[in-house]
Amino acid sequence: EKSGIVRLPRMQAKWMFEPKADGMVKVTQQVLADLGGKVPGWLVNFAIVEAPFETLCNLRERIESRE
Repeated sequence: EKSGIVRLPRMQAKWMFEPKADGMVKVTQQVLADLGGKVPGWLVNFAIVEAPFETLCNLRERIESRE
């Protein structure tokens, strides 16, 4: 632990992958997190939109690099 750093004391994440008839895959991500401190609302709002998108982009890159 470092002074001045807020860490997530608890987090649970769940991913669901559902194949679609057109060959696509529907991906659903659910996250429950305890932020563990005072976090500005603008930062929370940014993270809940951007973090899943970035995670999925990185996942796609990893999958495509294995093909």
